Amino acid sequence: MPQAELERSAIDGSCHSADDRESRKLEEGSGWLPVELVEVILSFAIDPSGFTPRDGDPNGVERNDPRATLAAASLVCSAWLGPARKYLFRRVSIFLWNAHAFGNFFPLGGDDAQQFPTFPAQIHSLQLFGELNSNSWMTSVLPKILSSFTALNTLIISTELPKPDFLPCSLGQCIQHLELRGSQTWKTPQASIHLDQLIASFPHLETLMVDEFDFSFAGMPLVLPPMGLRKIRLNNNAIDILKWIIDRGGGSVISDLQIFPWVEESFGDLSCFGRLPSLENLTLCFVSANSIDVFLSRPLPPLPPIHTLAIHADHTRLVALFLHLIAHFPTPHLTTLSLTFTFDVRNPGPIVHRRAAHGMLQLLFDQLDTALASLPSLDRRKLIIKKMEAGPTAPNIAKVIDMRSWLPKTYAGMESVPYGADIRAVGSDFAAGSPGPQREWYDYLWYYP
Repeated sequence: MPQAELERSAIDGSCHSADDRESRKLEEGSGWLPVELVEVILSFAIDPSGFTPRDGDPNGVERNDPRATLAAASLVCSAWLGPARKYLFRRVSIFLWNAHAFGNFFPLGGDDAQQFPTFPAQIHSLQLFGELNSNSWMTSVLPKILSSFTALNTLIISTELPKPDFLPCSLGQCIQHLELRGSQTWKTPQASIHLDQLIASFPHLETLMVDEFDFSFAGMPLVLPPMGLRKIRLNNNAIDILKWIIDRGGGSVISDLQIFPWVEESFGDLSCFGRLPSLENLTLCFVSANSIDVFLSRPLPPLPPIHTLAIHADHTRLVALFLHLIAHFPTPHLTTLSLTFTFDVRNPGPIVHRRAAHGMLQLLFDQLDTALASLPSLDRRKLIIKKMEAGPTAPNIAKVIDMRSWLPKTYAGMESVPYGADIRAVGSDFAAGSPGPQREWYDYLWYYP
């Protein structure tokens, strides 16, 4: 065979060998995409807001369940299995009816830890529901399988609070984020659970959320809160919890505070607000106008410099509430502001004449415009103003709106829609980047028909 043909054959053979190797890599699931890129792709299956619909929540039914997408992605190839499991098992919910089936994954009869399944190492968040929190499974099965939950750092307790001594000690040592989610239909007897004792059983907490739970305090001086709390979200007896944390020395590093008072009794002595030296982000969400009046009537101490402020309140009182707050803390560091005006369509009150309503709104927004324009540190791109209607038929969706027609001093020189504005806020009447709708359109937005 001539030398040229031998060389050509060798080249063709090497090409075929390289192609075969690439084909085998594809069949084996490797060499296709980097794992980091696969993780980025699969992350789009997860709700970016971090929202997880509660079982039985009608607002959560309409959202796509990412579990089906992630389960299908895990079957694409071996390279996709690991990233898919990372998201698929990141959060696990256990009910009373499936607790024993879940426990069957673990061979509790043997001592060989290698027999345990591998997916628990992907679990970051564990949610325990309802009557499970008073079931013997919590004391007999959960302690034996917790050792395989090596990445666990979040515990969500829903519907029913467990007694502190009912939780495994190893669970209390690894949890950094605790969410206590109550229910409007299920009420835990106040005398049965001492919330301070329960919270104190998690000494390494950094984040605490208490939502829709009735509770009592033991009042024992030796019950100390976690000293590393940085972010707190509270409602109902919010001030009682916050005061206990601060009085026992746990408020020194709290930087993010969110309070959602449901009733007027949520606010007692507000002096604890002045004992949060590290506070930077403050969120106040008022459900009723009466709770705002109570808050405004209480003496408010000087606050530390706030960087991010969010207020969700009745449209007739929000401006007064905002002016009251900024008068009690240094504003040079305030860069981000979110104001949500709520309208209770269930009880709109007497119908006001259109001209009178327009005059009232004009006065409120003139005051707001003057106050906002006097905040040089405020980033106008991070000024978000929303409108939300609350009622039995309203969707309870806060819609971002373009307020440049109402706040000319604040938005002076800005030619584009502020950061975060959404075209869905006011329908299709204007496109993103346009000067915005005319004032008559705002008359409709802010006026009760």
